[in-house]
Amino acid sequence: MLGLLWHMYALPQETRFISYSELCVLLDVDSAWTGEPADLFAELLKNRKSNNGDTATLRGLLGDLEDEYKVPRDNLNTVFNKAFQQTGLFEYALSGGRMVGIAISTNLDPVLQERIRFILDHPLIWSSGEWSEFVQERDVDLPQKLSRATSYVIEEHFTFDFINLLARCASDFCDCGLRQPPALIHRSAASLLSKRFLIVTGLAGSGKTKLAQAFARWMSESAECYEVVPVGADWTGSENVLGYPNGLDKGEYISKPALELILHASTKPKTPHFLILDEMNLSHVERYFADLLSMIESDEAITLYCDKKGADDIPENTRGLEPKLKLPKNLFIIGTVNVDETTYMFSPKVLDRANVIEFRMEAAEMDDFLDNPAKPELSKLDGKGHEAGFSKPFVEAVQSSVTVPAEVKAAYDAEMLLFFKVLQAHGAEFGYRTAYETARFLHFFKLLGNLPVDGNPWFPGAFDCVVAQKFLPKLHGSESKLRGLLWALAHLCSESREWDEDKAKRTVQVEARAKEAIAKGASKSSDDSPSGILEKKFGGDPKAAPYPLSSEKIERMWRAVKANGFTSFAES
Repeated sequence: MLGLLWHMYALPQETRFISYSELCVLLDVDSAWTGEPADLFAELLKNRKSNNGDTATLRGLLGDLEDEYKVPRDNLNTVFNKAFQQTGLFEYALSGGRMVGIAISTNLDPVLQERIRFILDHPLIWSSGEWSEFVQERDVDLPQKLSRATSYVIEEHFTFDFINLLARCASDFCDCGLRQPPALIHRSAASLLSKRFLIVTGLAGSGKTKLAQAFARWMSESAECYEVVPVGADWTGSENVLGYPNGLDKGEYISKPALELILHASTKPKTPHFLILDEMNLSHVERYFADLLSMIESDEAITLYCDKKGADDIPENTRGLEPKLKLPKNLFIIGTVNVDETTYMFSPKVLDRANVIEFRMEAAEMDDFLDNPAKPELSKLDGKGHEAGFSKPFVEAVQSSVTVPAEVKAAYDAEMLLFFKVLQAHGAEFGYRTAYETARFLHFFKLLGNLPVDGNPWFPGAFDCVVAQKFLPKLHGSESKLRGLLWALAHLCSESREWDEDKAKRTVQVEARAKEAIAKGASKSSDDSPSGILEKKFGGDPKAAPYPLSSEKIERMWRAVKANGFTSFAES
């Protein structure tokens, strides 16, 4: 519940309170008792939009607790109306003198902030047993005093402005009618913070461009801070992005919308700017995007024009445009990709320099849309994230030096080495850049999700995103080329992880797993396939695997290579 309230903290005014009836609606579903706070938050937003808040559920829930779990109603009322109130951590919504809702207090001193951090880091889950035994004091209960030298100091882990970005963003997206799950927003934001170049691909009409536009408009100070640039099929050079000198008038430089956005970003270094390249692969990306790729990686300036003849020849129409251009660190580039017979494939060179997120749709999402097929009103999002104070922390974060969270460093090292060895055996290994960007992604994935400091239950989900966004997109080729590699990756993504604390033992385990995967991947027996692995371990359901995103994608790529003799990430 505390985790849910943290997600709600960023909601405006009274909407950050959860009413007791809303809470009971959530908890009336058995799975909610062990659900993640982010999932509960998403369900709450959905219930609010559909006005699903039947107060009769309150009586039903209290009855169930009393009948099935022997939790007296008076005990639950005491927790809400007395025990919580005494902590000083909460504010209450009142109606007729009665407390009808609860929210995190907006006026917490540092000591109370530390106490909340401690509680979030040491969650207690009642799995079975007597209620009276569960509420007894234990070793991991909140201590009387917390030293500011411990790891529970709130300032070391998150700030109110930054950590609640996802909660506020998801709520505002929901209000404007944009149907994108919080998990997708989470991945996209963490990807942009880890690297300022994001590619979104997938089904046409699935909301790729809308998500990019929505986040840009939500975060931007004004319309001058974002630009949607449709890529043309005739783009053969960088002049379509960065402009070019006028061959007939040496004192003029022909500008382009993308260049104007870059120049504007340079004048406001603390404000995020977004360049959205729509239908990015309608032309060969390397031809028109090479200069920007170079600037992203090298952080060096490129030459726009030569000014050897003196100041009289310097172009005038772009406010004294300098001959050298450097990409500002507050500029984020998002490219959308559709795949059909009119488009070109991305090269591994481009994909290696970005996070690649694939959009998929579930039947439940389509069913939900058919109930109310309305177009999202993106104008409702304009500047809301900026007004809420998220813009400046977002830019500061992307420029900061970060490391892998300490509690998952050993698991990160082991997983990266494991996947490196398997990919290397098939000529598809990654380099230092991927390892560096992966470390940043894990840091921001945890930070944005307000995830516990102690323990790493979030790590498998985060690393699953890494495999799906950084390792798989570069794979393309024939069945003879990919058969063994897809099998080996399916093996790794479907194997449960239980890393030992002993580093030496862990290294032995990693090497043994890698060698086994490589050996089996080269086999051609009938059951050596992603389908066979998933069927044996999870009844054919990729979502039940430890890395479900990656397992599902590998399964689709396998079906494509078997049917067509060739596959790639974007075409599957």
